[in-house]
Amino acid sequence: ELNLDPEETASFDVELVLIEENETIQARRVPSIFRPRARRLRRGCDNGNMGNCVYLGISYQFRIGVKQDYEEAVRLYQLACNGGEMLGCNSLGNRYRNGEGVNQDYEEAVRLYQLACDGGEMAGCDNLQSFCENQPRECIRIYQLACDGEDSNGCLELTRLGNMYRDGEGVAQDYEEAARLYLIACNGGDSNSCLELTRLGNRYRDGRGVEQDYEEAARIYQIACNGGDSNSCLELTLLGNRYRDGRGVAQDYEEAARLFRLACDGGNMTGCNNLGAIYYHGEGIDQNYEEAVRLFRLACDGGNMTSCNWLGYMYRNGEGVEQDYEEATRLYRLACDGGNMSGCNNLGYRYRNGEGVPQDYQEAVRLYRIACDGGEMVGCNNLGYMYQNRYGVEQDYEEAVRLYRIACDGGNSTACDNLRSLCRNHSEVQGCSN
Repeated sequence: ELNLDPEETASFDVELVLIEENETIQARRVPSIFRPRARRLRRGCDNGNMGNCVYLGISYQFRIGVKQDYEEAVRLYQLACNGGEMLGCNSLGNRYRNGEGVNQDYEEAVRLYQLACDGGEMAGCDNLQSFCENQPRECIRIYQLACDGEDSNGCLELTRLGNMYRDGEGVAQDYEEAARLYLIACNGGDSNSCLELTRLGNRYRDGRGVEQDYEEAARIYQIACNGGDSNSCLELTLLGNRYRDGRGVAQDYEEAARLFRLACDGGNMTGCNNLGAIYYHGEGIDQNYEEAVRLFRLACDGGNMTSCNWLGYMYRNGEGVEQDYEEATRLYRLACDGGNMSGCNNLGYRYRNGEGVPQDYQEAVRLYRIACDGGEMVGCNNLGYMYQNRYGVEQDYEEAVRLYRIACDGGNSTACDNLRSLCRNHSEVQGCSN
């Protein structure tokens, strides 16, 4: 096997850079040292040295010691590329790009550049970037065909092109084009593009770099959510909350319901819960307890403890289902054990009144305390009531006042009424003078 010695190889690499930068270079500008080397390169190539095949191809391409022959150059580059020499893949890509020795074929050129780049040949990466910057539409067409054909690399490259349009790198900044490319890649199964879609939706939501547009944000989130991006499904839910509450937009229950449904269909259980609440209250849509129950059950089974609490409430009241205190208790316990403080408060209420469980004031006090300590103001009010009326604890008006005040300050109007009533009848209790 004949190899070029290190000094000769280094010289040839320098000349190769010159050739790549100016492909109109003439043979007379190549040092005469290379002219007698063609025979040695051929022997090396024939013996399996793929590097020699590349250099021999360069010799034929640029008439270095041999008669210029583009077709032979192509054959040698193909041989080298097939043999794992990435420089050969890059050089072959140049031939397809320029139509030298082969019919011009941009798709094949891009494929070869990509192959070279993925194999660690930086010239392939540079040529790929240059081609896509100079002919972005053609590059997009090629990658779209690949992505539509379930080629994950094609989808990945579309995401990168989307990033170029998003950031204005080599092309005019264009968020709409970025979104279009992300959409194609997202639908093709590239999770990164779905995530980028969500981030782009955030720009429209927040008005960063574009005019604030909640409708456009929702459209983008929907695409990403349908593509399996859980963050975008969550963003649909959060956007639905804005329309439901009238925060930053005109209050619109119908739009909120639409967004919650999209999020729910995409697997976001909070979206299912919020849609269930809209059906329960009949806000913007016809009240439908049965549909509310279905949605709360779906979300509860999916791990949303707020929905478990809601479902327990509906079983307790017989709304959309047959009244069932035991099932209500089970669901409240599930919600409480899952960290839902309203569930703890409601379970405490069951024990206080003996609904679905034996009456147990001490257990009710324990559960109310958990709820109150967890920030549930209704629990604080109910615990204060237990202290005021000596249910499960020693009667303690001062503690009752303290708990009522916490709940009242936290926005619970019933606690405010209870505080005023207790202090009106027992003005001597510490805390009533405040």
